[in-house]
Amino acid sequence: MKHLLRRGVLFFVSIGLGLVGAYVMCDNMMEKKWIIDVSNMIEVSKVMIGVWGTLLGFIITAESILVAFSNGTITSDFKRTRHYMTVIFQYTQTSVKLLIYILAFVCIIVIKAFTMKEMFIFICFTIMTFVDVLISFVILILMLRMANS
Repeated sequence: MKHLLRRGVLFFVSIGLGLVGAYVMCDNMMEKKWIIDVSNMIEVSKVMIGVWGTLLGFIITAESILVAFSNGTITSDFKRTRHYMTVIFQYTQTSVKLLIYILAFVCIIVIKAFTMKEMFIFICFTIMTFVDVLISFVILILMLRMANS
């Protein structure tokens, strides 16, 4: 039960922080009557698609290594403590989210529209990316600490 709860927290913490952060930032932008430069934000979106694609590659590689070496000592310790499936869950859900971000912004680039709604989505996805990658990084550090003990 506690592992299921942990997975739920891992899934929803980035979504919650992304939504709250995007709301606050977009609200502030609307108060200041910030004007969105559509062509600039389309270019920024292209850069972010590249970043998300690169992160996706690294996350999938890390997950593949974990699965390939599932009989190693580090993964055996993780399996014994029942954290292995939580790690796999974190990496898988991060990969799925990154795929969604890429798809969403390919569509935005195709329609060449960037209003405050797209800005909200952009900020939300960017915050979610940061949180998910930070969580994955913390998991990696914990795995390294287990390997050295």
